[in-house]
Amino acid sequence: MVNLRDTFPVMLTFDVDGESLWLNRDPQNAERPVALSQGRYGPLTGVPKITRLLARYGIQATFFVPGWIAEQYPDMVKALVAEGHEVGHHGYRHEWLTRIEPAQEEPILIKGLEALEKTAGVQALGYRAPAWELTPRTLGLLERHGFVYSSNMMDTDAPYRHRIDGRPSRLVELPVAWTLDDSSMYLYSLQIPGSKLMANEEVLSMWCGEFDGLYADGGSCVLTCHPQLTGRSYRLAALERFVQHARRQPRVAFVRCIDAAEHFQAAL
Repeated sequence: MVNLRDTFPVMLTFDVDGESLWLNRDPQNAERPVALSQGRYGPLTGVPKITRLLARYGIQATFFVPGWIAEQYPDMVKALVAEGHEVGHHGYRHEWLTRIEPAQEEPILIKGLEALEKTAGVQALGYRAPAWELTPRTLGLLERHGFVYSSNMMDTDAPYRHRIDGRPSRLVELPVAWTLDDSSMYLYSLQIPGSKLMANEEVLSMWCGEFDGLYADGGSCVLTCHPQLTGRSYRLAALERFVQHARRQPRVAFVRCIDAAEHFQAAL
């Protein structure tokens, strides 16, 4: 277990949605090569560029990978594991849990677990739902299947243990926020009404401002990025500048989500 006492944990997380983001958004995108190419950029090009950046700073991160993407890009997942990064669960085909039948939720969870295990020997201990949407059943299923943490909620600034069905559990929550996400600022497509592209200066103002506030208040900071977005060269520069900004604070420790979750599981 990583000792995080007297530190401020910063977790860089990456949702490797690939083509599953576009296929789940609209199944007709299967007939739109350009839409799929936007997703494909993530696992093919974005992930290697991001991991090279992380290596330069000696940072290990968490990559949430849908099971279907792991099956399509097994070498990518194996490379992440070999480099010491954590691979977490992100659905099977990026299914939004609020749009499926209740009886489908557990089979999808299991299918995603099995895909990660089969492709790279990964036992996923962390869960991030597509679109950060859970159902009243999700936390109980995570506990049943041995997950250590969830990273989906937005109700606090600091990690905490969930109560499930009114009782305390060991499942840790690592809170997230839209102000520490790239998709709310970068995800542009002709098929997404109202979407826009923000300049890096605007994004960094938000990311760094949010980090500064969290650092002053204590707790933790979880940055959520998508390789098909932040993996682009211009956007990657913003990620590097965020890392440089955070590193100026003396108590900052860049860690994987599982490291923070295990620490807080024991401490809370």
